[in-house]
Amino acid sequence: MVSRLRNHLGRPPLEPIFVCGAMGSGTSLLAAKLMKRFVCSGVVWESALAMRAGSPLHMFPMDAYPTLEHYRAAADMPCGLVEMARKDHEQLYNTVAANRGRHVVDKAPNVSLLRADFLAECFPTAPFIVIFRDPAANIEGFRRKWPLCRHASLEANIDFYEWLHARILASSAEQSGRVHWVEYERLVANPIECVAELATIVGAPRRDRPRGVSYVADRLGRGLRAESRGSVTLIEATSLEARARLELSERQLIDNRLGRLRIELLERAESSRVRARQTHPPDKGAP
Repeated sequence: MVSRLRNHLGRPPLEPIFVCGAMGSGTSLLAAKLMKRFVCSGVVWESALAMRAGSPLHMFPMDAYPTLEHYRAAADMPCGLVEMARKDHEQLYNTVAANRGRHVVDKAPNVSLLRADFLAECFPTAPFIVIFRDPAANIEGFRRKWPLCRHASLEANIDFYEWLHARILASSAEQSGRVHWVEYERLVANPIECVAELATIVGAPRRDRPRGVSYVADRLGRGLRAESRGSVTLIEATSLEARARLELSERQLIDNRLGRLRIELLERAESSRVRARQTHPPDKGAP
């Protein structure tokens, strides 16, 4: 690490590409795609957890908090810490960065959605790529993988999903056109098109050849489960399977509560696609 930090002395600060989404929405898959296809210096898989101890940006694992409300409160940033936060991010980025490339992929599920306004102020030109998933499938994953969500009511999980996305929708990053929206189900079904569209906002050059990506999930059933020896395998039926694991009454409650939000997110994703097609030709390369 010392030699890596030494290599970065005197070079311009690395520029983040924020990968945002609810936990279990495909943020690891999206981050892996960016690293595979674009010239990025490195990736921070869980930046809020990786921040230095004592930093106001640092978060503990979700299950360390007694309730979802406590977790939400911990993610809120106090005013007046922009300069400190920028320095903490840059220090973290330098620990993962290689010599090539001036961008770092910063993946922080949940937290980057909640802190979008603050992060947009810290990094005024950084793009935000938000991936979202069928709410029923995503919430089923909340409750299956995270005890904090499993012990909360279904209504509390619905509120949490809604609140996460409301924060990014109302953020200055979204209002200034710095957010590109990606539907998880479409990324899995049409990875070539989705990756090509990302070129319009990423800012990093495309790789001549896809690179392998190594990532180990922190626990079985979390993180990028379809990665093997640097190759990412897409599993198309995961959302349908997740919906099927819910009771009918649970699916109906989620669909009724979050149906309008899902439509809005799909409309944002379509707008992102239209902007991408207007500024970037179709890409016929491999995903």
